[in-house]
Amino acid sequence: MSSASIVGAGIFGASLAYRLIRDGWDVTLYERHEPGHERAASGGESRLIRFSHGSDAWYTRSALRARDLWRELEVESGRELFVECGVLWLGRREDGWEAASEVVLREEGVPVERLQADEGERFFPSFEQGDLEFLLWEPEAGVLRATEATMATAEAAQNAGVRLVQTEALPGQVEGDVVVWACGAWLLGLFPRLVPLRVTRQSLFFVRTDDRWRASE
Repeated sequence: MSSASIVGAGIFGASLAYRLIRDGWDVTLYERHEPGHERAASGGESRLIRFSHGSDAWYTRSALRARDLWRELEVESGRELFVECGVLWLGRREDGWEAASEVVLREEGVPVERLQADEGERFFPSFEQGDLEFLLWEPEAGVLRATEATMATAEAAQNAGVRLVQTEALPGQVEGDVVVWACGAWLLGLFPRLVPLRVTRQSLFFVRTDDRWRASE
């Protein structure tokens, strides 16, 4: 049996561990904190699951597959992970990214609706048309609960037989037929000569709104 050691139980590491254990590998997953912890790039309240990717049909198909897999994990874990609330894109040009996305979505059979630019008030009460040419509505897109999804993936991996070791793993201390360093921004500190990363910090602000801004259930 082939063995794999994966360092980092974020969404990349946990997903890989889950896939490999189901494919018959012996898998050890290392994480110095808890899966889904707040310092991880995989943490946070939400990420978008959307099928618009410009003219790249491969990404559209991948997003559809990802949505289906999250639905499967919802059933397996008993957690709500994906909230289908829709995504609205603002198109400024007929030859832009949004228009290219519409073409691919229709070719792939993904529900999509082109709206007039002045229909934005249906979704946002303070909407102003400005220089927009059109709106693109993806009703089956939505929000992935990021922390919950990471935790559910790591739990599913452990339930399938993955060993989770909570420790700080360092180069030279981890063994396996395959060793994967899924450490995100921390790769720079581990392999400074091999990984020329520029790590940046992004701040998010959340604003409380009234019921007019609520997404449809």
